[in-house]
Amino acid sequence: MTRILALVWLAAVCLAGGYLTWRVASGLTFRTDILALLPRDERDPAWQGATDALTQAISGRIVLLVGDSDQAIARSAATSLTARIAESGVAVPIQTGTDTNRLRQLGAHYFPYRNGLLSEADRQALHDGRADAIAMRALSQVFGMIGVADGALVQRDPFLTLPAFFADLPLPYSRLAPDRGMLSTTENGIHWVFIAARITGEPYALAVQNTLGAAIDHEMADPPGLRLLRLGAPFFAKAGADQAMRETSSIGIISTIGTVLVVLAAFRALAPLWLSLLTIGVGVLTAVSASLLIFQELHVGALLFGVSLIGVAVDYSLQYCTETFGSPAPPRARLRRVFGGIALGTATTIVGYLTLLLAPFPGLHQIAAFSAIGLAGAWLTVVLWLPALDRSPPARHGKRMLAIAAAFLAFWTVPHAAKWRNAILCLIILLGIAGLPALRADDDIRNMQSLSPDLLEQQRHVQALIGGTTDNRFFLIRARDTETALRLEETLGQNLRPLLAAQTLGGFGALAQFVPSAQRQAENRLLVRRELGGARLVEQAARLSLPDVPAAPDDGAPFLTPAEAIGPDGPFAFLSLLILPSGRD
Repeated sequence: MTRILALVWLAAVCLAGGYLTWRVASGLTFRTDILALLPRDERDPAWQGATDALTQAISGRIVLLVGDSDQAIARSAATSLTARIAESGVAVPIQTGTDTNRLRQLGAHYFPYRNGLLSEADRQALHDGRADAIAMRALSQVFGMIGVADGALVQRDPFLTLPAFFADLPLPYSRLAPDRGMLSTTENGIHWVFIAARITGEPYALAVQNTLGAAIDHEMADPPGLRLLRLGAPFFAKAGADQAMRETSSIGIISTIGTVLVVLAAFRALAPLWLSLLTIGVGVLTAVSASLLIFQELHVGALLFGVSLIGVAVDYSLQYCTETFGSPAPPRARLRRVFGGIALGTATTIVGYLTLLLAPFPGLHQIAAFSAIGLAGAWLTVVLWLPALDRSPPARHGKRMLAIAAAFLAFWTVPHAAKWRNAILCLIILLGIAGLPALRADDDIRNMQSLSPDLLEQQRHVQALIGGTTDNRFFLIRARDTETALRLEETLGQNLRPLLAAQTLGGFGALAQFVPSAQRQAENRLLVRRELGGARLVEQAARLSLPDVPAAPDDGAPFLTPAEAIGPDGPFAFLSLLILPSGRD
């Protein structure tokens, strides 16, 4: 019966090895993003949908800044790099520059709705009866030393409320300036050209990261004086994966070498060494193969944690091999001596790991399965294979090894060593008490990830140059229709503005800032008609020497809708990131 079970286990191990070989040949990848370790909130699908959408939007975009002291070289390198990224097939450049056509497009979309679009400051000024301030601002913009108003715009919008509305929008990349169809900035004599791209595949796939990195490195190799700043999840993920692989290899190599040296020193024979390595190898093989079969992918954190199996699984084979130190006995008899101990130890350890399945963390689930399956595989190898493969004679130095072990155990049992035992225990307790003040609980999931210091410095530099930030939070607004959602956003925005004034909040962006609700647009039209219409409109037209007085707002005109601003031809397509499909609500 034992031989049959051993053959069955051999077939299972061969299947596991074949499956793992097939996965490796198919392009095995490991997850590297820290968010994959977080729990999914199944109790609120809408909230999870918002989190997924935000995560996908952020992780799927990269930002590059190409810098050089020569502006022409920086622009040329940025143009070539943009083309190289597009050719790589893993990313699509995003047009961010501002040119005449895009400005005309913006005006064409928003101008018909201008009377319903007011900046927060203009709206408050009209509520407070300070329409004269708006009129004087428009006059100063038209007749100032640097005129910023177009004649056709002034003729139809004499108070220039639409440019004020645009100026109040929380547009991204606030510190970048248009530069012949691109965005750029200058710092300490270095001209930086901005490039943004969207990843078309899985941003955390190693193949995507490698292809993207190779394309960027190839293009930036010449000329050598070029500077490059990178910001994006794929870059951090690749650096994290490389570090995890290095650490996994280092820990595995060190653990293996340490195990080999200890086994050779203790047994002075090669048989216990290769039996121990066999146990470890089968345990890791079955753990990796089964985990890939169950989860279809593995996080590098689970893989790194699984390296600890080397130190646990080797105990089972070592306990079996140490029976050669005792009285001579056949392999099956040696197994019977230790079977109860290693069976109980394996069972309790597996139960301990399986309790991690109760936690709502996918990363812990992978660790639990990896460890439990690996330990079970190592135990089965010891029980079913080692007695059949073991031909070790009794160890010649067995009595000396047993004497050393007995002396160590005697220290903890003999009466005359009681005072030394008590002294050691008291010292341990005192050290524990002394360390209690330094004990701190840290539940920040970000601390589980060691980010590249170089990329963190590049991130800080990029944010300083473009005026962005990665410290983002969001509110999820659910409503029965778009109009209700926009009204709720506007109410939320009013509640957040005191935090802006107190500098508690750096800023916020909302769809309602770009597309006010129909109710807000109707209120704005009424304010414009009441405060900026009639005699004041005629007076403003006379001051500007306009041939005709602009028509008053038409209350029956249609309102601006999100579909017009966000559509494929809309000027603010990026606002689609702020809207969840209705199916997720």
